[in-house]
Amino acid sequence: MSFSSRRVHDSEEQPSHSHGKKWANVARMVLSVSGPLCKWYITHRQKEEERERDRRILHTVQKFFIAAIAIALALLIGTIVLRSVSSISLPSSFSLGEKTATIPTDTQGRTNILLLGEGDETGEYLLDSIIVASIDEATESIGLLSLPRDLYFLKTESMGEGRLNSLYRDYFYELTAHGKSKEEAEEEGMKQLAKEIGAALDMNIHHTIKVNFEGFVQAVDAIGGVTVYVPYDIVDPEYPGPNYTYELFEIRQGTHHFDGETALKYARSRHSTSDFSRSERQQMLLQALGKKVKEEGLLRKPHVLLSLFQNFQEHVYTTMSIPELVALAVKGRSINTDTIFAMQLSDRNGLYGDVLEPGGLLYTPPRDLFDGASVLLPVSIPEFPVTWKQIHTLSQLFFGIRTLHLQTPSIAILNAGAPPGSAGKLSSELKKFGIPITDVRNAAEKQEDSILLAPGELAAGSVLATVLHLPLQEEPTGSQDITIVLGKNYQHSRLQDLLSSMQ
Repeated sequence: MSFSSRRVHDSEEQPSHSHGKKWANVARMVLSVSGPLCKWYITHRQKEEERERDRRILHTVQKFFIAAIAIALALLIGTIVLRSVSSISLPSSFSLGEKTATIPTDTQGRTNILLLGEGDETGEYLLDSIIVASIDEATESIGLLSLPRDLYFLKTESMGEGRLNSLYRDYFYELTAHGKSKEEAEEEGMKQLAKEIGAALDMNIHHTIKVNFEGFVQAVDAIGGVTVYVPYDIVDPEYPGPNYTYELFEIRQGTHHFDGETALKYARSRHSTSDFSRSERQQMLLQALGKKVKEEGLLRKPHVLLSLFQNFQEHVYTTMSIPELVALAVKGRSINTDTIFAMQLSDRNGLYGDVLEPGGLLYTPPRDLFDGASVLLPVSIPEFPVTWKQIHTLSQLFFGIRTLHLQTPSIAILNAGAPPGSAGKLSSELKKFGIPITDVRNAAEKQEDSILLAPGELAAGSVLATVLHLPLQEEPTGSQDITIVLGKNYQHSRLQDLLSSMQ
């Protein structure tokens, strides 16, 4: 079969060959110019799209992991997460898939986190630092309570008895001996320890975060070190060295810039001072870290962010999911450093002529009762049996009724006819629960009724009057924010009993 072809339209007049060549030349010229231009435009668009994709990826990484990185940095010894988080701007909500991340709260709207600092090879799985952080959105505040490693638990639900720093380790080994994997034992151990500490403090602890020493060292190095003022000389000849040895750690009073290793030594050293002085140093480091992160905007720098994220993956362990970490960061974004307050439990209880300090609710029992070990138990009233009632009272005042710790009013106590020593006794009672008294003396005149004087706009006055079961009289009190007048009808009661009657 043959085929023939014809033109669809035949023109009566055909263009000349020269005219066709002219337009062909024009087309070739246009193509020669537009071709490279189009190629440049396509390449430019591809590069812009790549840069935009990189920006989106980085932004996603920041949103997913900013909380985790802030936590890894602020977990100086397990802490804080939260000072650094408070300096970061995050969206008011964050959605992962179809669900918005949430974080649990207790009946008062607080989220409570147990922060743990874990030892190195010289004390594997031993806890070097234990801090409870309570975040309260209503007052936009965070309370940090440090617990000493030697605090002894005579009885627990499932972890046996022992020092606080070894309970986790012993339970971890027990779980692995019964077939649990390392990861399963770590998670279950953290959850159970949070439950036991929550019972001791009479509060719900919702999650646990744990960081090891190497994680802290790398986090400090990632932000370029930290500058700290050292208030006194430290000479520690028994700082733990490599391979179960000791080495000398020495630092003199003054301002120093620490790298990660030195910051860790400053936080851990205890042979030249006490565990309680060490907690104070750890809080100073925490403040310095938070200040540097906030002022220099370090968590907005990609290289710092990614370095800290890698550190977080390797050295931080938590019972929280990534969405919950993000929700925690969102929850803490309104927190200001001025509304972060801290205290540590100690044995500076004022008994037997000793110094009394806030948090002095522990004592050291005879060593022969604990196979020669030095441990700490809660001061109990009455003395036997050992109870946690005083610690419960502190927890209620420190975490629950936190107005007195946020406003820190100046308080005077005047004895206006109460039994001798009543003003001093009340002053000591308030001080050990973290409520300092600035003036204790006899009133110029005696009166029958006890009363608390405070300006009407001072919330702390109303709170303290309620706690002490005293009538409130709203009026200026001169040089002090609050004045407590103890009249002839005053009868001293311990805060432990006063607060229990309010429940």
